[in-house]
Amino acid sequence: MSGMSVAAVGMVGVALVLGACAVPARDAGVAGMVNAADRTPPGFELRRMGEGEQALAYVVYTPEGRGDEAMPAILFLHGAGECGTDGWKHVGKSSLAESIMDDPKRWPFVVIMPQKPVLKKEWETYDATVMKILDDTISRENIDKTRMYLTGLSQGGHGTWVIGATHPDRFAAIAPICGYGDPDMLAGPLASMPVWAFHGLADKVVPPAQTTNITKVLRDRRGKDGAELKETLYPGVGHNSWENAFAEKELPGWFLRHVKAER
Repeated sequence: MSGMSVAAVGMVGVALVLGACAVPARDAGVAGMVNAADRTPPGFELRRMGEGEQALAYVVYTPEGRGDEAMPAILFLHGAGECGTDGWKHVGKSSLAESIMDDPKRWPFVVIMPQKPVLKKEWETYDATVMKILDDTISRENIDKTRMYLTGLSQGGHGTWVIGATHPDRFAAIAPICGYGDPDMLAGPLASMPVWAFHGLADKVVPPAQTTNITKVLRDRRGKDGAELKETLYPGVGHNSWENAFAEKELPGWFLRHVKAER
């Protein structure tokens, strides 16, 4: 098997240390704290889904002044350093939300941001709850199911690859950032998925080869007439390549250009 072995995935998980569900409940207190944070626009709301080990806090961002029309949505998966149960750390630090706060009009999406509670567990451990969060938000926020997108960074970049491959029928495009995974396991399920992958070439936490190995196998399997596959590598940039990726002017529009056939 090419790419990352099970043992190697575990080693990356260690390196990142350095760097049955009910209707979701709302947490007005933390939501108020989010809205009171410096530079934070209106529209961030904390909710919770699940019980026991599958309980997740998550924040839903809805653009101010949205109309009644169905909106596109992005599912964002954070990295290891933002794990917890507070419902805020993954929004206020190393997050797509920071880019939204800087320029809300640039991101005309509902954004769903679950928080993974346990650092040493990968995102796929919480796949069932994440999908229930997604389904609940789609129904409550009037989401356009044909314009659902997935992105994440570091451990969440891995989650983007794996959850995207597990549910390729759910997402119109994915954008993994400094992620990792087994190229051979991902290539088949992602054969028709538009991908824009990002990585810093000076990343010492997750080596850039983790991204380039995956994109090489995807490119070889797809051929020249396959689904769109973009790869952006940043010279001199370390593990925080998400800052560069979310600053890419074309990224929001790139997502919107991709529409999934109605299920």
